[in-house]
Amino acid sequence: MEFVAMRLKFMIPVILILFGLIGGTFSMPYPANAIDWTGKWCNELGSSMSITSSAADKVIGTYVNRAPGYCAQPTESFPLIGSTNDEFITFAVNWGRCQSLTSWVGNYNDVTEEIIAPWKLIYNSYSGVETMEGSDTFHKCP
Repeated sequence: MEFVAMRLKFMIPVILILFGLIGGTFSMPYPANAIDWTGKWCNELGSSMSITSSAADKVIGTYVNRAPGYCAQPTESFPLIGSTNDEFITFAVNWGRCQSLTSWVGNYNDVTEEIIAPWKLIYNSYSGVETMEGSDTFHKCP
């Protein structure tokens, strides 16, 4: 019995220290160098998104498609809405008259200063609802 009591006396501080370390890890605030998501971002096909607000972890802006062969023309801008945290971003565009939606989920690479974002497009075709998938890399436009 005395051996068990000694072990508990030793283990309790160790357990408390471990919980303190783990608890501190999960409750750390975001770093001070949070990403400024606002501004104009361009992808490899020349399409661009202009994020005008990223307050309260929400993004609002517009998207101009320049990928060839799609209903959305480069002369039109479409509403963009989404959400962010310190490193990740998700946003969606409703292509309106094109009867389609695209959503992106990506992360910011602070070394290359790019957003790498896989996307999924859902649209109506003559044979029914179809999807396409791909990935975009966005960088701040000049």
